[in-house]
Amino acid sequence: MNYNFRDAANDTTLQRDAMKELERDEKDIEQETNVTFLSCIIGPQLEVKVCSIGTVINRTTYPADYCQLEGTGRQSQPMPIRWMAWESVLLGKFTSKSDVWSFAITLWEILTFAREQPYENLTDEKVIENIGHIYQDDKKHVLLPMPMNCPREIYDLMCECWQRNDTNRPNFREIHLFLQRKNLGYKPQPSIY
Repeated sequence: MNYNFRDAANDTTLQRDAMKELERDEKDIEQETNVTFLSCIIGPQLEVKVCSIGTVINRTTYPADYCQLEGTGRQSQPMPIRWMAWESVLLGKFTSKSDVWSFAITLWEILTFAREQPYENLTDEKVIENIGHIYQDDKKHVLLPMPMNCPREIYDLMCECWQRNDTNRPNFREIHLFLQRKNLGYKPQPSIY
């Protein structure tokens, strides 16, 4: 059974399932540092699991998605800065709210069919500079554009997740409820090739 990704822009099932995984982990002390589409495993019934087991594999298989930051601890490892909240990159602060930021990047990836790397037109140095603009709150930062055929309310949700102040970002429970309401009655139709 293969999933027909042509309906992905209107199908919040994948997004909702990935978010449910993160919502369940929201109360855990250890937060994810690699919430990317590459960290999602999609099962035969289209259930989504977010895992960190592939982090080491992803670093070697997809080196362009990781950047070596100066620092100690977690930050001494190559990090997926294009998916990370500004406070995680600059301050080494990892919380469920920084995972919310990363989830919105992953949602953007799903809606672009993972055909683009987030901020692919920026070098790692420019991504860090853009993150610096968010930190400085000087209104010079650039957000990811709205994917083609993305419902406006889904893009608005992503922008809420990318708020500079993490207390203004929704939590995973709120995101789950929003996506659940958007998905009422929708059943993805598997396609057979």
